[in-house]
Amino acid sequence: MKFFCSLFIAFLLFNACSRPVKQKAVEAKLDPKTLISCGGVGDVKLHYSYEDLENKFGKEALSEHENSRRGKYVTLWENKPEQLNLYWKEQVAPFKSIAYIEIVGEGAPYTTESGFKVGISIRELVKMNSGMAVTFNNFTSEDENGLITSFNNGGVLKDSPCVTGVLEIVGQRNIHVDEMDEFNKQEVVQSYDRLLERIDVSLASIRVYPQDQQLSSKKSD
Repeated sequence: MKFFCSLFIAFLLFNACSRPVKQKAVEAKLDPKTLISCGGVGDVKLHYSYEDLENKFGKEALSEHENSRRGKYVTLWENKPEQLNLYWKEQVAPFKSIAYIEIVGEGAPYTTESGFKVGISIRELVKMNSGMAVTFNNFTSEDENGLITSFNNGGVLKDSPCVTGVLEIVGQRNIHVDEMDEFNKQEVVQSYDRLLERIDVSLASIRVYPQDQQLSSKKSD
């Protein structure tokens, strides 16, 4: 009797396991704390003043810096993956208006809804840009080298009109010095340049601008 009971239970278990299980489709939702948008980066909003930052995140979370070529800035969460650099429109205190937020470091968790984030390759970027070329300052440019100046009305601009980024070379293969010299003569480069097939380029940093300074309405910053 025990044998038949065991056999019957085994049959039921086999029958249950062999049935196809309907799984609910789970949509991966982005963490609002790491989302890049025209409003800012996560909890850090583009309309914040220095006082707002102190009140929300605490004075100890902020690191002051001397004026740079790109202006006065403060760092939030310095030396952490979440680090953000906030550049001010003002040159001296009180700092009330953010010019743009800069995301640096390959470990940065921030991303747009379409996946625009630090560390992606230029090939991934072009694909994300609906196959349209990305225009950027040459890596040898004296002014803002590697800065993306246009997405040429591609997908990135349509999905995230408030962002741009800075590209950097991370590797290269079989390039003669004469080829590189010729490439470096260009002030501005298009991503379809044939030499880039042998140069590995990735997104080194991201800049998030207020809506009135979208990339489509300005040359560069």
